[in-house]
Amino acid sequence: MFDQELRGIFESMAQDTPGFIAASLVDLETGLMMAEYSRDSEFDLASASGLVGAQVAQQLVTLRELDLPSQFEDIMVVLPTQVHLIVQVSESVFAFLVANRRVAGIGLLRTMLQKRKSQLLECLGAV
Repeated sequence: MFDQELRGIFESMAQDTPGFIAASLVDLETGLMMAEYSRDSEFDLASASGLVGAQVAQQLVTLRELDLPSQFEDIMVVLPTQVHLIVQVSESVFAFLVANRRVAGIGLLRTMLQKRKSQLLECLGAV
């Protein structure tokens, strides 16, 4: 049930996001994907999710060292051909979205993923 609900959320994200490449829900402690959906078999979502997990963990260390709140709204990495958006869903889980930069609007990506955050939290509550 959990997997089916998450897959449905990711499929909906893919339909609503121009240039959607892939998305995952990642456990911050392990860097392992809890759920994934990809439209591009060439994109190594498992590796990218794990590496982004290390980036998120380091950002949280930085926030603690600066005595700032350890919850962030989002982290965005803009590459020549892709946009990577990371949203903290809970203390130990984040969502990772990859889209084609030439097609996807940054504002739309942020809005769409923030809108789905409550759905992802509901699914996590079912685990």
